[in-house]
Amino acid sequence: MLHHWRNNSLFMRIEEFFDNLTDNLKEYANIKIVSIKLSLVEKLSLLARDILSTLVIFFLTAAALLFALMATMILIARYIGFLYSSLLICAILGTVAFTVYLFRKKLFINMFIALFSKMFFNNDTAGNEKNELFQDKQH
Repeated sequence: MLHHWRNNSLFMRIEEFFDNLTDNLKEYANIKIVSIKLSLVEKLSLLARDILSTLVIFFLTAAALLFALMATMILIARYIGFLYSSLLICAILGTVAFTVYLFRKKLFINMFIALFSKMFFNNDTAGNEKNELFQDKQH
């Protein structure tokens, strides 16, 4: 009878051990899922920040360039006429656009590769941004 009790007790301890183990594994999996979600939210917020700030800078620069080109066109129009100054500004913008088109891979792809690699892989520069993001928070 004592032998039966010992086997039963051993079986109960093993069963408790596996129950605890499965509970701990479930808790670890849930914590890991939450960690992945938080990391994804952080990276998406950094991406949105970069996109929005780039758009704001782009539109402000485009507006400034538009007014500068209009002023240049008016200044040139005094000497060669409005039609020819408009054509000159158009030719300058076309040349700039064609140059950007030719170098688009070097200009944009390398920029996005650097941005995404910094954002999605843990390197020293991404760690600094992460520290800046959570600097004011208490964990």
